[in-house]
Amino acid sequence: MNIPQLEEKYADLIKSIKIKRAIVYVVTIVATLLVIFLTMPMKIEFMGEVITDREGFNPALIALFALLCVFVGAVAYGIVSAPLVMTLEQECDPEKELILNLKLNKRKEAYMTLVADYFYVGDYDNSMGCAMKMVGSPKDRIRIIGFFNKARCEFFTGRKESLKMTASHFDELLKGSDKLKLKHRPLYEKLQGCIELMVSISENDGERAVILSKSVVPWKNTAAITGFVNYLKGMSACIIGDRDEAVFRFRSVKEDCGKTVLASLSERNLQLLC
Repeated sequence: MNIPQLEEKYADLIKSIKIKRAIVYVVTIVATLLVIFLTMPMKIEFMGEVITDREGFNPALIALFALLCVFVGAVAYGIVSAPLVMTLEQECDPEKELILNLKLNKRKEAYMTLVADYFYVGDYDNSMGCAMKMVGSPKDRIRIIGFFNKARCEFFTGRKESLKMTASHFDELLKGSDKLKLKHRPLYEKLQGCIELMVSISENDGERAVILSKSVVPWKNTAAITGFVNYLKGMSACIIGDRDEAVFRFRSVKEDCGKTVLASLSERNLQLLC
């Protein structure tokens, strides 16, 4: 992947986001200072005469107004920065989101977004690197997502034994952690279903793959995630020789997320099937 060339491709968008961020930052500071100035007690005298003698607001109320300005500014900053986290979800364009994050995301936790961007452009090495950082997190909710991303990198690079170990680590964490919120358990169970399906496909276990394929569903209704699940279902169909199902799934991947590596992999599979 030619990063400098891609940066040039999205240069106008990057510049636009930088300018919008700067405007929000400046306006937030000016608005906050203005609110403080207009609400604080003030007494101005000139040559013995009182020009202004303002009692002002309660200090707690002044602080509240200032915090409100900062909050509104933070929301506005988030809105103009939305392409960094929403491009893959809304446009299914991992390349664009990847470049935006590499140029504009200065957060220490940027790897939590980059892990999916790298995966969907087919850069499994960098995606694995991000996944390993997540696995090393002290927070179980981050570790378990890290194991999932590690598993799919291993699946797509043919590391069968490592994939099985990762599946085991995921299962142990899911069953043994008391820090994972109960409300998120359905999400983790859907991810586990995908991991188990990947293990079955990697072992060429058609019978189990077909059973799992019927129960595996996208954990979120986006084109990228649906495409990933459809790709697994297509691979599962290939194992048992269900050509019609496989063709349907791979064509769905091409139509729904044509800008991802899954589309090119699906195209290759379709050529073999047809």
